[in-house]
Amino acid sequence: MSEKIDISFDNEKPSGDKIIIDLPEDKPVITSVARVIPELTSMGGKGLNLFYESMLIFPTGLESGYRLKYQVLLKDKFLNRILYNDKFIVAASFSGTLYFIESDTGVLKNEIIFEGETFEKSGLVLHNKFYINSVSSIFEIQAIDEFLDRNSAKQIYTVTQGYYIWTDLNTSSGDVFFVEYNPEEMKANLVQLNPDNGHVVFKQKFDMKKPEMSELCIFKDYVIFLCDNKTFAWSLIELKLSEIRDSPETNKFSILCSAGNRLFIYSSDNMIYYSDSLNDFKPTGIKRTLINSLGVMKKFVIFSKPDGWEIVTESGSPLYAHEDNDVNNLQAISNNIICLSKKNKLLMYNPEKFTEAEGIAIRSEDSTEVNEIIAAAINDKLILSLTKNGIVSGISNDKLNINV
Repeated sequence: MSEKIDISFDNEKPSGDKIIIDLPEDKPVITSVARVIPELTSMGGKGLNLFYESMLIFPTGLESGYRLKYQVLLKDKFLNRILYNDKFIVAASFSGTLYFIESDTGVLKNEIIFEGETFEKSGLVLHNKFYINSVSSIFEIQAIDEFLDRNSAKQIYTVTQGYYIWTDLNTSSGDVFFVEYNPEEMKANLVQLNPDNGHVVFKQKFDMKKPEMSELCIFKDYVIFLCDNKTFAWSLIELKLSEIRDSPETNKFSILCSAGNRLFIYSSDNMIYYSDSLNDFKPTGIKRTLINSLGVMKKFVIFSKPDGWEIVTESGSPLYAHEDNDVNNLQAISNNIICLSKKNKLLMYNPEKFTEAEGIAIRSEDSTEVNEIIAAAINDKLILSLTKNGIVSGISNDKLNINV
């Protein structure tokens, strides 16, 4: 059953009889050693399901909560999502600058300017290395210390003249996958790249009449994507591109993701379909208009809409629905936290008890514009967020509230 929750934003509306004490840095709620990141895409896993492997817990009870640990004001424009490895957050700006921020402290360690480059789509992390793509090139950066400069970025791929990198990067079996597109010729290439040596393993050309397409989704031994209102699958075994003719009808608003052995498609008829193979799609029973984000956690499907968000079972049985007057955007999921955004506010929900929720407002005193959040991610220590105008925030779960 749908119900409304009042979420207070402590950094926006001060409370009268409350004392807030931040736990000292040497007594964190979660003690963990930074893990080397084997692979991380712009949407968590390579199935585009917004799921992040994280040990960060939801702070339960009235005595504990979230706090804004730091903010970094980059004063730049961003269109893509946030990436991190075991030490740094990287933010790639539209103007061609890479910003490296120490994830634990929020200290801006380096800025690398790429003259003539524009970063619109998102890269990935493989074995702790960043692979960042501009519209024309892919760069490998082994960010293991703070002494980074332009020479730290190794260019491993450049598009053919007239083509542009059209998707985020994804990965399977250690290789990098993406689509490059020539809008004048309406031709595209699905590219499989060996990141170790920059060798093109395979490049498959296909026609693409419309510029809108989905991101690449890895499902079993296939790379799946949507374009021209069709569903395509690249077989990693047969090295063959095929149209999935019995798939649900799609349009430019359709969404694709996978989790485990199941593929999900939000179709043009507003239904979410699933398939355990590529030949038999079935309706989940979930039919909603204007779904804008789709994620999967365990056996549950989570999606956001202009009027809130919902979590349901894969068979369509509702578990919880939150109604809202503003557009909600599902940003990140872990086993312990569901994270959404609405405008400049980040909303955290407890998957074990959906009525437990908390919000943090992202704002800058030297700016009057709304700091719209475009991305969030969850690592083992913090929830990380990025706004369109370049505010990088780290949110911890170690706030202690004492009521008097």
